[in-house]
Amino acid sequence: MSRADIPEVRRPAEGRMQIATPWRPGGSRVVIKAACGARNRPEWDGRRKCWLVPRRYLLPVIEALQAMYGQVRVVTCHRDADRCDIRCLQARGTECVCSCGGRNHGGLNSYTAGWRPVGTVAPGETKWSEWRWIVSEGMSAAEMAAYIVEEAGWLTGAQLPVPGAQETIAGFIRRFGERDAMRIAKAAIEVHRGMWMGAPITPRRFTKSNDEFFARRVLAQLDRGTQTTRVA
Repeated sequence: MSRADIPEVRRPAEGRMQIATPWRPGGSRVVIKAACGARNRPEWDGRRKCWLVPRRYLLPVIEALQAMYGQVRVVTCHRDADRCDIRCLQARGTECVCSCGGRNHGGLNSYTAGWRPVGTVAPGETKWSEWRWIVSEGMSAAEMAAYIVEEAGWLTGAQLPVPGAQETIAGFIRRFGERDAMRIAKAAIEVHRGMWMGAPITPRRFTKSNDEFFARRVLAQLDRGTQTTRVA
């Protein structure tokens, strides 16, 4: 398990999920148990210092811990040798172990929508890679800049470095506020798939000079509810 200040939900290659949480008065077992339902009791693993719960409760557990702590670190295991194909794109649920890391699982309804990738650990002798994510309500300027570059780059191709990207995003957040800035950034990736007016979305799209032709139009569409989107 990683940082001690935020909870971590680990879905290993096989077996039950492992949940490690920071100490707090009253503990977190009751919250985890409520997320898994009355018939499931989290089991404490004293050796690994974590709770064990069935894999199918991935999303309810993440949602419950996010509500309690504000953000959650998530680790999922995938096999680089397993090609992502139509079976993944049309799948339901959250059980994905193929090379897409869950990003394509279920198509536009992927369960990883809104998760921010923070790195991967290359496969070892077991051939399983670890994908690491942060799930939270808000983003700092640095996190949003990384999210845009990594996610748009994954959708449309690797991006060249943009000088002053973090400063650009910081100004964008100041102009629109944290909530709307995050909604616009997520819609740029999840709804528009990293493209705007025929060109890849980069941090340059979030400069003040682009507000009228990009950010405000995306926000207006979200507020009118004219797009099917997963952003809050």
